[in-house]
Amino acid sequence: MLRSFRNEVHLTQKFSAERRRHPRLVCHGAGQYRDLLQPNETYAGCITRDVSAGGVGFRTPRRLESDSRLILQLSIPGLSGIVRAIAQVVWAARQPQGDEYEVGAQFVQISPEDRSSVAEYVERGVCSDPRGH
Repeated sequence: MLRSFRNEVHLTQKFSAERRRHPRLVCHGAGQYRDLLQPNETYAGCITRDVSAGGVGFRTPRRLESDSRLILQLSIPGLSGIVRAIAQVVWAARQPQGDEYEVGAQFVQISPEDRSSVAEYVERGVCSDPRGH
């Protein structure tokens, strides 16, 4: 089950500094994942940092290896339902403070509906904060 977190959404200003195929939106929401090749493994929780039509950045307490394939279930603030995808870990780095890892993962399998929903969401820069922040 996904735990709820205070949802925050902001557009990033890093588009020109990074070489990315898809624009991204900073988005703090709940998610969970497990290794595709470990069907008996339990899902681990994560907190999304940003999302695009091509992938997701998130934080997790588990160390993940580059090229690992994950089954992801993401609750993105402002989107109804759960976004489900198989993603490949592109990079992972331990955070200097604490025991968390920051991970960048590329979607390798996602339904056309979920990809379209995420792409439209990023384009709109949706903010689910009722105060409009």
